Amino acid sequence: MRPLTAIAALLTLLGLSPLLGLAAGLTVSGLNGCAINEGTTTSCIVFGAEWGPMLTQLTVAGWYLLLTWPLAAAGLTMLVVVLVQRLKRRSPD
Repeated sequence: MRPLTAIAALLTLLGLSPLLGLAAGLTVSGLNGCAINEGTTTSCIVFGAEWGPMLTQLTVAGWYLLLTWPLAAAGLTMLVVVLVQRLKRRSPD
């Protein structure tokens, strides 16, 4: 992987990382029948342990996506530009 492509991929992953935490929190709470909300910390027993506060923090951390989406947009833009340039170089024109 070339350095510019690696930087673009890293920016994209960093920008979308709050979305991964949000999805994980909602998936775990949904699979275990827990009602997670942002207003209060509810009890959620997963594998015999209390995970309610952690799941609440994961879902609330999804709001950080508002701060990090510009990184993801910049990374995706860089990836598109790099891929278009590579395709232009390979064309037999």
